[in-house]
Amino acid sequence: MKVDLWPVDGSMPPTRAPSRWRRFLERHLPSVVIYLMVATLVGVVLYPHMVVTVPSGEVGVLWKRFGGGTVLDARKLKNEGFNLILPWNRVFLYDLRLQSFTEHYNAISSDGVSLTASVVVRFRLQRDAVPVLHQAIGPNYVQVLVLPGIGSLTREVIAEYTAEQVYSTAARKSRIKSATSWRRGYPRR
Repeated sequence: MKVDLWPVDGSMPPTRAPSRWRRFLERHLPSVVIYLMVATLVGVVLYPHMVVTVPSGEVGVLWKRFGGGTVLDARKLKNEGFNLILPWNRVFLYDLRLQSFTEHYNAISSDGVSLTASVVVRFRLQRDAVPVLHQAIGPNYVQVLVLPGIGSLTREVIAEYTAEQVYSTAARKSRIKSATSWRRGYPRR
């Protein structure tokens, strides 16, 4: 069966006017495509600077370049998971889990003998104190605050006793523990 596209009487078929939607697309499609391409490019370039993922057990402290520096409000800390920030701001991550390390300190006892003490340091940051810690000391707080503080206390305690007393009595260990507990804000026991 043959179908004719033209009417049999020889007249032209009626032409339909394009719909509004089609006219809109024909007129604005090039500019819409350009805007979408530019937006996609900007999104791809800025994504690493705007998205911060805070791992489990950590918290992020926001530093605003144009907003006064470190945000000290503990309620505005960046929690675990996906966080959006402005591209010119930064987030510094701090571990809130229990941390532990062993350090060896040289000390001189009261009778002048040089001793080496191995000290196991265990600590955990308090969530509400992290912004102030970041502003006052910074991300390298272990090297700036913890290690020198523990070393100083260890040397002070060892200097009070003779070498024989240090090696023979376990009471010295509890004395160091109570001294460090007192320094970090907890009452002595």
